[in-house]
Amino acid sequence: MYITCKGYAHIHEAVQRIYGRASEYHCVDCDKPAYDWSHIHETDERESENYLPRCRSCHKKYDRSRQRISDEDIIEIRRWRYELVKTTAEISEAFGISYNYVNKILRGDARMYHTPLVTSDG
Repeated sequence: MYITCKGYAHIHEAVQRIYGRASEYHCVDCDKPAYDWSHIHETDERESENYLPRCRSCHKKYDRSRQRISDEDIIEIRRWRYELVKTTAEISEAFGISYNYVNKILRGDARMYHTPLVTSDG
């Protein structure tokens, strides 16, 4: 079913209205009780069929497997946002990462996903 609303939270709410709470299912990866509806990478996020129930641990592992980006990409993402005034959606699409991860990069909270750039002063 095609989801007509926009935005991460609204789309996930629509998925929940269609399928119910993820906790009513088992995780597709480990068979433990699911916690989240997880978007299948490289698919249309507005198609409800492109979401699977995952436990929190497997959901994080799944998202991290895709979200390994370089320090150069982080610098470029910040440039796109603040100099080129691109939206989070445009950045997400161009770099193939989630809206959430773009926001973490912009806030400086993306350290858990990559090794920080180390520079020397001399």
